[in-house]
Amino acid sequence: MMRQLYVDDHDLVLTLFKGRVLDFGFLLDELLANNYESQYLKAYGEFEQGNLVSILMHNGINISYYSNETRDLESYNRLIFAASYSKISGVHDMIEPFARTLTVKEDVSSYLGYIEHFLVTPNDTSEHIQTIRTEEEWSQIYDLLASSAQYSSVLPANKSLYISDQLNLVSDVTTRTCCLILDGEMVATASTISEYKQSAIITGVYTNSLHRGRGFACKLLVQLCLQLLKEGKVPYFFYNNPKARSLYKKIGMVEACKWRVLYK
Repeated sequence: MMRQLYVDDHDLVLTLFKGRVLDFGFLLDELLANNYESQYLKAYGEFEQGNLVSILMHNGINISYYSNETRDLESYNRLIFAASYSKISGVHDMIEPFARTLTVKEDVSSYLGYIEHFLVTPNDTSEHIQTIRTEEEWSQIYDLLASSAQYSSVLPANKSLYISDQLNLVSDVTTRTCCLILDGEMVATASTISEYKQSAIITGVYTNSLHRGRGFACKLLVQLCLQLLKEGKVPYFFYNNPKARSLYKKIGMVEACKWRVLYK
């Protein structure tokens, strides 16, 4: 049996995630932040003999799925084929039934991790770390990212439009972008998305190619993660780059699982 989940079902959801609540805290945090139902988010559960055995979150263009075992999709079939979305994500092996059932344009494997404690001693570089807020700062961020093949392809061609969009997001408390300044030059940047009461996902980590190998990304990440932890938020990472994985582990990241995203 499948039905929509509501905030009154939270204890059942915690039981489903028993032993892995920290591993997937960003999902639980998002559910609670939206009271399990909003204009953009709805959650559904599959029940077997009265027990919740899987959960599916439909959040805008994304569907997230979790179960403790590989299951068929029969309970969710009608919902999945009627819903509007562009990607499905979840624990690598648990997503396999979706891959077999749906027409997939791209199948991307990565890893999920989080930081609860540091393995390195934070350096006092706070005077070089700042949160981006002004038009000039967003202009510098654009130029920094545009110099990278990794990000230039996804940046809008119109720089003014990019700056305008980012300025409109400054008041959005679920995201922030930080940078490390050296002698007045922006040398590294990192952002958060889906910031809620107890979690935040870190993304967009990038160092100017002229300043790589000097530990700037590490310093920036440590300071950003330290600030998040002080705010009671666990930082989460999704990554498939070996260098990024090495860096995250170096500063104390715990690898939770192999992750998978299917793009329609």
